[in-house]
This record gives sequence, structure tokens and C-alpha cells, in this order.
Amino acid sequence: MKIKVLGTAAAECWPGIFCDDDFCRKVREVKGKNYRSRAQLVIDDVHVIDFGYDNFYHSVKFDVDFSQIRDIFITHSHDDHFLPYELKYASQGRCAYNTKYSPITLYGNETVIKQALPYIQKGGVAVCTIHPFKPVTTPDGYVFTPILAEHDEEGEEMLNYIFEHDGKTVLYVSDSGLYRREETWDFLSKYNFDLVISECTLNMVDWEPIGHQTYKGVLRLREKLKSLGTVTEDTPLYITHITHFLHDMLHEDWEKFAAKDNIIVCYDGIEIDV
Repeated sequence: MKIKVLGTAAAECWPGIFCDDDFCRKVREVKGKNYRSRAQLVIDDVHVIDFGYDNFYHSVKFDVDFSQIRDIFITHSHDDHFLPYELKYASQGRCAYNTKYSPITLYGNETVIKQALPYIQKGGVAVCTIHPFKPVTTPDGYVFTPILAEHDEEGEEMLNYIFEHDGKTVLYVSDSGLYRREETWDFLSKYNFDLVISECTLNMVDWEPIGHQTYKGVLRLREKLKSLGTVTEDTPLYITHITHFLHDMLHEDWEKFAAKDNIIVCYDGIEIDV
């Protein structure tokens, strides 16, 4: 599998869109990999996870042809991860979409699908409600299995994903603190992961939030997965979804800091071969 991580920031991006602190001013000066947009990734150019504010920017910045997208998997309904309004642009009459892959299939929890329906017009998008721990197989043979995230639930089943293809298995942890449910750990114990991509929203804070991950939490995640036998010390571990606040390191500093723990820091547009 080829995974391209298109956006690697939390909701407010890097630099913070309205932020004028010393760090954000420095980011605006240095630019490059320090610019971070909202979370999204694409798998083998045809399967997308999350569909937020930066879809068009990602498509032109990183040469992603959204007319070829077959499936969109949504983690949850927060607007930096899901912008249902843009689904209407996949409808007949608004684009000459690729009929080979149409309609695009949108996968999400009940809240996501409910929000999407008003914007789906004239056959451009089909919807599929998914549930935790229930795998779905795409027409081209990729298996996506949602698992329960630890996030601001508000009555919604927030999701992370395991995805598999051609003998490779990836765990994608997005908008979630360290898993607290035994059923989640029990489910994860059935897998052997070739790659883990984890959010690291709150960086170096010492307290452990429920809704997001910290750097120390990422280390605990790896240790727990190792204890379950699902990863080894050599299993690649990438971090993403990093907020601009509670932060004072540029990307190159982050890379040096995380390298001692054998962790790779994602930047917008990074490509990962599994």
C-alpha cells in the first residue's frame, strides 16, 4: 500500500489561522514542512480517510485526483474531519465525474450519514453506515474495520480505522486518547500491524486527556500494542494531527526529538510505503 498523509494538523492548522504568538510567527518565516493543514490521508490514490475543509487544497498541492476517489471513510462528524457540504460537487450536473468509480461511497457512523444526506444529489455519492468492529470490504478488496475512538463522544460513535490490503495491515489512530475500553484492546490483539499512524495532538503535556493523544500517550500506545503481540519495536510508528499550541518546536526539531524513540513525525504530503 501507498499512503499519503495529506494534512497533519489539528483543526486550527499550523500556524494557527488567527494566532500571532512567537511560534506561529516563526512558522510563517520558516515555512516548508512547518505548514500543516487539517487531517486527511489517501490510500493508493483511491481511498480517502476524512473529508474536511482542505480537500481542494490537498488535491492541487499534493497532486491527488479526487475524480478517481472510490471511497471516503469518515472518523467522526467534527468539521475539521468532515465537511458534508462539498459532497454535492460530486453530483451529476456539477462535474463530469469518473463513471468507472461512481458513485463514490461514503462510509461513516449514523451521525455522519445523517449530516451527509442533504448534500447528496443525483447519484454522485452512495452512503454506507458502519459500526465499530464490523469490517467492510470495498469492491477492490480493501478491508476497512472501524474501531471505537476515545474522543468527545456527545452521543456519537467516534471511529478510528484498521485497513488491510495485499497482506498488509495498518492501524490509524485519529482524534482519540489512549484506548480505555477492554473490548478495543481485545479486538486489536487479533492483529499484527505493519504500520501504526497515531495522532499526537497535545504534544508534550504531562496530563493524559481522554479525547486526544500526547507524546507520552503514543509511547504508552506502542508499549500496550507490544504487550499484546500486535507490533514489535521495529514496527514503524508515525505521529500526526499535531496542534500548534502547547508547542515550541519546528518540524526539524520534532524529527530530532522523536528519532530517539524510533518515531517518525509526519508532515503534509509525506508518502509511506507499507
